[in-house]
Amino acid sequence: MKPIIPYFSDKLVNPEFREFLVACDKETEINSLLSSDSVLVNKAIKHYEQTNELFNNIMANWSINNIEYWENIREEVLKHPTIEDLSETAFPELYIELPHKSNYYYHRSYNHAHEFSFEAPKGDNWQCLDEHSVMLDRVLKIPNVKDYFIKSGYAVEFKPKKYMLGCSVLNRIYRGALGEVVGRFLLTNNLFKFLDIKFETLPTNIYEKFDNKYGDIFFDFKLWSGDRNPSHEKEIGRIRKKMYECRARKVIFINILKPQKIKTKSYLDELSDPILVIPYLYDDEKNEWNKEGVQKLFEELLKL
Repeated sequence: MKPIIPYFSDKLVNPEFREFLVACDKETEINSLLSSDSVLVNKAIKHYEQTNELFNNIMANWSINNIEYWENIREEVLKHPTIEDLSETAFPELYIELPHKSNYYYHRSYNHAHEFSFEAPKGDNWQCLDEHSVMLDRVLKIPNVKDYFIKSGYAVEFKPKKYMLGCSVLNRIYRGALGEVVGRFLLTNNLFKFLDIKFETLPTNIYEKFDNKYGDIFFDFKLWSGDRNPSHEKEIGRIRKKMYECRARKVIFINILKPQKIKTKSYLDELSDPILVIPYLYDDEKNEWNKEGVQKLFEELLKL
C-alpha cells in the first residue's frame, strides 16, 4: 500500500481525492506499527517464559559451566542494560526487541499470565521497567558508587536503544547483581579497609545460597524498597533454611537502601538465631548513612 501516494503524485487528481489518499496511507502506517508492536509483545511474553525456564534450570544444577555463565551474564547486564544491535553482545538471549529506540517498557502479571506494552497502558497493576524500577538511580546517590561504576564500565543510565533486557532478566539477574556489587563495594572500600577481611568465593555446592562468605560467616546483600520489610518472619525463615544448608556460624543480611514506605530499625540482632539484619545502609532521601547500623556491623566484624 505504500506506493499509493507516489503513484498518483504526478496524476491530475482533485484535492479531495488526494486528501483521501493521504489518510489511507497514514492508516496503513498505523496498522503496520500496531501489527509490529503486537508481534514484539508476543515475543516479549515468550522471552519471559524461556528465560525463566533457563534460569530455573541453571539454579537447579550449579555446575562449573553454569556458574561461569551466570557470573558472565551478571557482568553483561550491569554493563549493557540496553544495546543497539544483538551483534554487540555474546548473550542475545537476555534481550527483547523494542519497537523503537527506548529505555523502558511495561509489564503486568495476573493468574500466572503476563502482559507487555511499549506505550503507557490503561488499566491497573502495570509496572514500568526502567532504570528507576531497578533502583539504579537511587544506588548511584550513595557516595563514591557512581565513580566506581564508571571505572568498572557499569552503566550509570539506561540509554534509549533498540534492545533492552527482558523482564525476568531485570528482576532475577540485574537487581541481584546490582545489590551484590554495590554491597561488596561499600564493605570492601569502607569497613574492610580497617579489618583483615577478604570475601571468599562460594563453593559449587552452595553457590548462590548467599552472596559472599568469610570462613563460616556468610553475607547477603539486597536491594529492597517500598513495603518490603527485611525483618519479616518469612524472609528470616528463608535465611535460617539457607544457614542450615551452608552450615553457617553467622549470617549478616544487609539491605542497601532504606525502604521508603515502612518504618524500620537501624539494625536487628535480637533474633534467636545468629543472624544480624541491617535493614539499610544508606538513606537516599536524606542522603545519610545508617550510622547506628554501620556501627553495629563494624562491631560485629571486629569479632570475626
